[in-house]
Amino acid sequence: MTTGLRVGNAQIIGSRTEQQDAFGFTDKDDESFVRHGGVAAVVADGMGGHAHGGDASRIAVRAFLHCYMSKPEHLSIPDALRQAFDAANRAVCAFAEEAGETGNCGTTLIAAAVHPASHSLHWIGTGDSRIFLFRRPRWVQVTTDSNYGNQLLNGQIQGIPLDFLWENDRQLQGLTSFLGLADIGEIDCSIRGFRLHPKDWLLLCSDGVYDTLTKDEMVDCLSGDPNLACEDIIREVSAKNLTHQDNATLAIIACDFGADPALTATRGSQRRAFIVKLGLVVLFIIAIAGTFSVGFYAGQGCVPDSQFGFWGQIRSTLICLKAKFELK
Repeated sequence: MTTGLRVGNAQIIGSRTEQQDAFGFTDKDDESFVRHGGVAAVVADGMGGHAHGGDASRIAVRAFLHCYMSKPEHLSIPDALRQAFDAANRAVCAFAEEAGETGNCGTTLIAAAVHPASHSLHWIGTGDSRIFLFRRPRWVQVTTDSNYGNQLLNGQIQGIPLDFLWENDRQLQGLTSFLGLADIGEIDCSIRGFRLHPKDWLLLCSDGVYDTLTKDEMVDCLSGDPNLACEDIIREVSAKNLTHQDNATLAIIACDFGADPALTATRGSQRRAFIVKLGLVVLFIIAIAGTFSVGFYAGQGCVPDSQFGFWGQIRSTLICLKAKFELK
């Protein structure tokens, strides 16, 4: 627990005849590696419509973790993730070629690396497996699916009309990018580290999870021990008892590190700024009150109106108050 990170995982085969999902973690207890490489999790979902989907996902995860764990200290986490991603793709392509299935063997892959010292998240992936960030009570999808629907939407942004979109609804979820291609056109990766907060949870999962459960159903399970949370979510998936339940795999990284120094500093600055503003407001109220007091005592003949300037009013007020009390 020196990293301030906890991990969990669970999976089921569903109604399929083969488990084609795979997952893995780097060693969170390897302190020398965690100092520069953080803790990484990876999930891959072999493509059932292609040959050897289960082999492809397992080969991809194994190659990815082997390459990432070989990261030298000087190499940045984003560069190391990209090298591991490329190594996983080469491994899948090599396997497909040996099996005589070039171009017909593929898998999705997503990976997240959390660096506990800097509280930063980096990720990389392709396909439709997803990374979610849960920051109570908010929930957001970190990755973007590489599918035909999103490709069409990107086309619309570039001015391509979408008149035919709803006529091809079945095709919208079709993958447009995955490991096993000689040239992967769509890679979703972080440009810079995303700052995490204490108590953030990262969920990496295959579509067998998020296609079965709603976000609210998953959120209800996200507390306590990450392993138990994963088991609860997978149990909820099984409880749906869907006829065509896909393989479902879930991996979690829970952030239990201390308060973020940057956030603490920011909050301290905000608190100091608030105190300064409050002090100015109090001084303003005192000044206004003093002005009205001067007006009142001027009406009583203490000082002539012509002598009033702002600070003169304050001084006159004090003089008048002193004189009134002395007369008493």
